[in-house]
Amino acid sequence: MKFNLEIDDRYLIAAFFTITLLIAVLIISTFNSIHRVFYGKLKNFKYSEHVVLITGCDTGFGNMMATQYSKMGFYVIACSYSESSVTSLKGKVGLALKMDVTKQSDIDAAYAEVNKLLKDRRELTFFALINNAGIAPAGCVDWLQLDAFRRTMEVNYFGLIMVTKAFLPLLKTTKGSRIINLSSVAGHVASFTFGAYSGSKHALEGYAKALRTELQPWDIFVCNVNPSFMKTPILQNNFELALKEFQKAPQDIQDQYDVSQFQTLIEQIKLIEEDPQMVINDIAEILTDRSPLFWTFVGKLAFFLRITLMLPRPIQEWLSRLSTVKSGGIRPKPEAIKSRRVRSVF
Repeated sequence: MKFNLEIDDRYLIAAFFTITLLIAVLIISTFNSIHRVFYGKLKNFKYSEHVVLITGCDTGFGNMMATQYSKMGFYVIACSYSESSVTSLKGKVGLALKMDVTKQSDIDAAYAEVNKLLKDRRELTFFALINNAGIAPAGCVDWLQLDAFRRTMEVNYFGLIMVTKAFLPLLKTTKGSRIINLSSVAGHVASFTFGAYSGSKHALEGYAKALRTELQPWDIFVCNVNPSFMKTPILQNNFELALKEFQKAPQDIQDQYDVSQFQTLIEQIKLIEEDPQMVINDIAEILTDRSPLFWTFVGKLAFFLRITLMLPRPIQEWLSRLSTVKSGGIRPKPEAIKSRRVRSVF
């Protein structure tokens, strides 16, 4: 008895793409680990002789990094926005300084302190700059104030560049030094209410790519860390601010949205938030890797989004719309869309 088995070409194509995607997932999931095994750690590395400067140490990632890396033995210079945070970090780190990354005078004062430290203690070398300071305002474009967009770019983008430019001369004195930027998965994808934040992180991604090539001849590594949602105060605080900004918007715009969706979105984000310690540990790896990679994606959602970036753009947009609908994100009221009776507020 003979069997005539024929397989539709569509199924073969689907199987091919499925297998290809699975192979890509496997490669991506193991690439960082393989890279670290191949290149290894820095040899004869003395933590106590290496200075690590971290911005945004008031709370969250910055505060956690400052304390953990100090315990590891690094000479940590923790820069915070508020005086109270500077006071609380004194005695826990090598040096606690006040720095608003958007004020050149603050940056110059911090540079002077660090330069003096390096002259007084010749055994120290300026090894790493961790650009962590950032804000994450949330809100739709039509009601978020323009100042929120400008402020986000000032802190997350221009402030980062200002700090980097100031300390670059010190980094150039140390072979193998590194600049580590706290970026985000929002630097690769975007969704409802994250336009201001995503815009600043997309700008950071482009800037960092160029900077990495520029500094390769100096043997300085530029690395971007891209976490997904982590359990830090930044999201909760900024959604509360977003609600206040929404309430300032013209009534015509407020009528287009259901304000109860704010709290719903916060609760849904809380369900997918992950342990921020993963970010701290991955950056610790970058600090001690002999040849760190440009990108480090942290978190399950970040890993998934990295996979979707390999898909055709129409599929990416479809998945984005699907996830927003399923998650009940902040969307216009159906009746507002149906009527389309929206007056200009300008």
